[in-house]
Amino acid sequence: MKRSVILAIAIVLLLSSCGAPKSADNGASDSAGYSSPEYSYAEQNKGSGGGGGMGGAPIPVQETPEYRSEESAAEVLSPRKLIKRASLNIETKDFDGAITAAEQLCADFGGYIENSSVYGGDKAYLSSYADYGYYNQRRADYTMRIPEKNYNAFLRQAGSIGNVTYKSQNAEDITDTYYDMASRLAAAETRRDRLMALLEKADTMDSIIQLERALSDTIYEIDGYTGALKHYDNQVDYSYFTISLTEVVEFTPEEAPPPITLGERIGYAASDAWNGLVNGAQALLVWIIRNIFTLIILAAIALAAILIVRRVNNKDKKGKKTVTPQNKPDDETKQ
Repeated sequence: MKRSVILAIAIVLLLSSCGAPKSADNGASDSAGYSSPEYSYAEQNKGSGGGGGMGGAPIPVQETPEYRSEESAAEVLSPRKLIKRASLNIETKDFDGAITAAEQLCADFGGYIENSSVYGGDKAYLSSYADYGYYNQRRADYTMRIPEKNYNAFLRQAGSIGNVTYKSQNAEDITDTYYDMASRLAAAETRRDRLMALLEKADTMDSIIQLERALSDTIYEIDGYTGALKHYDNQVDYSYFTISLTEVVEFTPEEAPPPITLGERIGYAASDAWNGLVNGAQALLVWIIRNIFTLIILAAIALAAILIVRRVNNKDKKGKKTVTPQNKPDDETKQ
């Protein structure tokens, strides 16, 4: 009886594994697609002890599926499973308005924001403006998920937020992988059903234990395939959009400016030198005003130190002048 149970489980696992199509990695991607496995049930009268199942019960047998024609395969692989991604760099003069417009556009097209980050703050800008006379660029980065059916419409509307300086698109084709996994899932589900049918007819403890172990492994396999397919469906159904918003004073020109002459280069250099001098003087003045109290204290300390040193030096000089003269030599007194 135990040998019959082992043989039945082996046949179910073997036929189920044969029913799953080969992985897409082992075949050419342009070959005919995979067909959904079709199964039928038949009685197997041959086997160990004259019966292949529990007490001669019929064992479900899976017919080996054949690859369909190219036309049928095209139907199976249609629609293709594509993970679409797009990236946009956008300049804006109205940063707050652009953020509001981007988030509203995402909501209007039925999408959602997966990640977002905004760089900068009021204090940082005021400090930068006081030091250098201009504001730092604020920036916001978004990862948005937009329904695939709205991909092209959203891509067109996103350009209205500001000046698009960079745009890229790509699509990852997971069609073969997806349908290969779907076929494996179908085969695993069929194997689960057959094992459950065998488990209902099992009449010994050893048979029940072996069937439950095989059934548990099969259910675990089904859960893995199901989770992977759901993940693929989410990636296919909702495209990825990476949007970077940057605050600018002037938009980047769409076309490159013509080459400049030598005179223009000299004029630009002189203008840059003058602007650098003016900005440097303004920055120095702002620095002095910002640190005025510290400078006053340091100046007072330095002045006090100078006065103390001078007073000490004056005392030393006066002390040398008031020293009494020594007695003159005898020859001078005689004269």
